[in-house]
Amino acid sequence: MPVHAEQNGNATMEVKCNGTMEVKCNGHGINGNSVCASTVVFGSRPITIEDVVQISRREVDVKLNDEDAFVKRINQGPITLQKLLNEDHIIYGVNTGYGNSCTVRVSKELVAELPSYLVRYHCTGLGEHFKEDQTRALLTARIVSLTKGFSAVRLDLLKQLVKLLQNDILPMVPQEGSVGASGDLTPLSYVAAVLCGERKVMYEGQVLPTTTVFEQVINSFVNLHKFF
Repeated sequence: MPVHAEQNGNATMEVKCNGTMEVKCNGHGINGNSVCASTVVFGSRPITIEDVVQISRREVDVKLNDEDAFVKRINQGPITLQKLLNEDHIIYGVNTGYGNSCTVRVSKELVAELPSYLVRYHCTGLGEHFKEDQTRALLTARIVSLTKGFSAVRLDLLKQLVKLLQNDILPMVPQEGSVGASGDLTPLSYVAAVLCGERKVMYEGQVLPTTTVFEQVINSFVNLHKFF
């Protein structure tokens, strides 16, 4: 039972007998915070460090921008990519090898299979897994980057990433073993694998096969074998 309750607009602050404070907004509680929870919309405005911290702590809801201008901008990337492929352009990492193999041309018949091989190739991490709040921050950073619209990712891939945060389905990502100039290829390969329904995730305090959780919660997978 609260010993004191104060109403302020849509938020109610309750001070409990043990001295803890809880703020409730639209039926949701945020322990130890004095601000009402809101929704961070990816792709609608710049995301701040404060946003990332709040998302990592599950203090705010998240969603993907669904405005026509944003959807059109994201969809234009895969359309342009497919057009370039149809015109037989050479596109690094799409129809070529990676790194020192960049001069190796991948045949049209094998282009669709290349992303899956890349993801599995880099799933070689070691050590402890990132904590839940760290994984949420990792997912947030990736969503922020991809919603810029410069990576030619499909809208359904962005939606799947946001669903992971919305449902708190967290890829099990090892902390060690990262390779490459960017330093994030190994950790992100585990995220990509989960998007496709592979590997394992943390869900409701349990480590479970991704397929099991997806079938129960979101019932969708990302197909890396198509561009649009």
